[in-house]
Amino acid sequence: MISSPAGRLLCIDDDPDHCELLRYYLSGRDLITARTVADGLRMARNERFDLYLMDLRFSDGNGLELCRQIRGFDPDTPIIFLSGDVRELMREAALAAGGQVFMGKPIDYDRLAETVSALIRSRAAGDSEMMPARVSGEKCRNQEPRLT
Repeated sequence: MISSPAGRLLCIDDDPDHCELLRYYLSGRDLITARTVADGLRMARNERFDLYLMDLRFSDGNGLELCRQIRGFDPDTPIIFLSGDVRELMREAALAAGGQVFMGKPIDYDRLAETVSALIRSRAAGDSEMMPARVSGEKCRNQEPRLT
């Protein structure tokens, strides 16, 4: 069940300027922001969202572990990773952690808006076939990427 027709999104990103850009390009959607892993996890546990947007690097943890923790109690809400680290290893790790989409920065905001809409629509329709395919849960290249 979608919380609103436009969707309620949780953006977990420590860059306030990026959050404001997302708010602008995803206007018409209820965009809530968290700047730390701890705040994002607390909000994800206590509130209902239709989609999560998250970065990979934070001062108090990393987005891969945050994604895994969210998947422990919310296996279905789509997760989009937005990161400046565009290495294939990181993309694979993000998808293996439970994300549906990985977009490298700089972000193509038109594509992001289309992707958000498609994920929310497919979730509302209960159509798991429309969800982008995930990489399997095995570790990428038999190693866990390091976020430094």
